[in-house]
Amino acid sequence: MNRESKESATASFAKAVAGNPGPVVPNDKVQGEMQQMVKGQESKLGADAQREDNSKEKAAELKKKE
Repeated sequence: MNRESKESATASFAKAVAGNPGPVVPNDKVQGEMQQMVKGQESKLGADAQREDNSKEKAAELKKKE
């Protein structure tokens, strides 16, 4: 890359950065979808933990019967 094109690339990059409003803020719809996905994951994790607790209780009951 020659010096002139490198300088113009740098200048165009600087202009692009200067015109950039900052970090992208998701709109309300995207934000709502993200929150629903997180809630879904949390409830799934809660259900998995509940199943694990239930299986431990059943195992303890079986040991008592033996």
